[in-house]
Amino acid sequence: MTGGERPAEAKPPSVGETPAPISTIDRKAMIVVVSLMMGLLMGALDGTIVLTALGQILKDLNGQSAAETTFVVAAYLIAQTIALPIFGKLSDSYGRRRFFLLGLVVFLIGSALSGISQTTNELIVFRAVQGVGAGAFFPVAMSIIGVMFTPEARARLTGVFASVFGIASVIGPFVGSYIVDNLSWRWVFYVNIPIGVIALAMIVAYLPPLRATVKPKPFDTVGSVLLAAWVGPLVFVLQEVSAPAGAAWAWTDPRVLGLLAASAALFVGFLLQELRSADPLVPLRYFQQRVILIGSAISLLRGVVLLGVSVFVTVFVDIQLNNGPTSADAVRNVLYGFVLPLVFGSIVGGRLLLRFPYRPIMVSAMALMTFGMFVLSTATLATPTWGWTAAGGPTGLGVFLIPVGFGVGMSFSAVILSVQYAVPVREIGTATSLIQFLGSLGGSIGIPVLTAYYTARFSALTQGGPPAGTASPLGWFQANGVESVHSVFLVMAGVALAAAVLAVLVSGALPRDKPKEAHVVPPAAEPA
Repeated sequence: MTGGERPAEAKPPSVGETPAPISTIDRKAMIVVVSLMMGLLMGALDGTIVLTALGQILKDLNGQSAAETTFVVAAYLIAQTIALPIFGKLSDSYGRRRFFLLGLVVFLIGSALSGISQTTNELIVFRAVQGVGAGAFFPVAMSIIGVMFTPEARARLTGVFASVFGIASVIGPFVGSYIVDNLSWRWVFYVNIPIGVIALAMIVAYLPPLRATVKPKPFDTVGSVLLAAWVGPLVFVLQEVSAPAGAAWAWTDPRVLGLLAASAALFVGFLLQELRSADPLVPLRYFQQRVILIGSAISLLRGVVLLGVSVFVTVFVDIQLNNGPTSADAVRNVLYGFVLPLVFGSIVGGRLLLRFPYRPIMVSAMALMTFGMFVLSTATLATPTWGWTAAGGPTGLGVFLIPVGFGVGMSFSAVILSVQYAVPVREIGTATSLIQFLGSLGGSIGIPVLTAYYTARFSALTQGGPPAGTASPLGWFQANGVESVHSVFLVMAGVALAAAVLAVLVSGALPRDKPKEAHVVPPAAEPA
């Protein structure tokens, strides 16, 4: 089977058993789309919105240790990452609507409990509950889109849905700052409740039951436990080694080495379990198909760049402005050059899929991302946020980010749909969750590693302090800080280049078959 071929599907059911695939987005379909996106945006924002409120939260809850800071952030991230493939598999086996609703309810309960937390330990536990619920949003939402809409409509919607995570990674900290400055930090969590209740009501009223295609096999409980067992220690230890100076664990710390060794051993155990499971959580046979193998690798590498841009552009601007009072505004203005092209690129990428194969779209997207990262590495202390050269051309950090954002956005639809169309409809949730899991894992691994590299590079450049007679010690430290960020940007450019090389190997195109032959899900005996 080639990457572009779609496995044979069961004969479509008679009219009335399941909804026919939708080619145009009417009012009812739009309500479903909006409600799914509301859940998606809440889940994505809560991964970043807490960061800027964290200082006030820990102060009010008398949190003192660096470990508490790490756990408040990591609990959500770890729980969400682990929950992604679990919800993807459950939605395939037992019904998509019910598990999106379940995830939404769990997320809202976690939000309410986080808002009323009285200690950091309570907040850590409730953040994990939030993360579990958020793990349902992306894989189940994308699988719902996959069975409700025709190829043309899916191509247009997929990129828009996927771009939510890029948008959230940038606007989350600013939303958090606004809430903390104008309300209480507790509203960082409470704001989810009215939005979530509205989304829940709209889904119950307008989303039709989407039934499982076959009687499910026993759930891979052992695989789920092993997944949590290797992902949790890995993400946690990487968070610890990238903690602020003075609080971080050293790479040679016995705790770090022990946790990494345990994670590696449990990962091997997870792979062995998936090989022998009757219905694996992550079917390893997927990776026998080139399109899934390459799409997975690109998602992992792109996750590093996606989150790395927002983190290290912020670091660059803070160095440039010496963490002054205008730093936050400057960062927001710069990142418009990333977010807006990302959204536009995701829409364009979906439309291009209707005319071109996967390869030229993925290669172009990754090439743009690579080019943009190389250009970013040339920024200096004098580079403006936005500006014009003497010759009249645009320049500035925001301009440098445009190809990165457009490339990231353009790749979303191609990666997701290429993988979805390589598996039967009944496995769309599992395949989609795999892509999002790897993207999330890429960011979880990449940011701590890049942060540790930046710290080591800066320490090496500034060891011993400024040379005698340096006119501006501050300027000297800033110059070395910028040089350290340049090094990180070049590493990210290398990551993007690796993704571009892999994209050359992909094959296949969006199916041109009739919608009813590929997009209607046969019902199971048990309703969703």
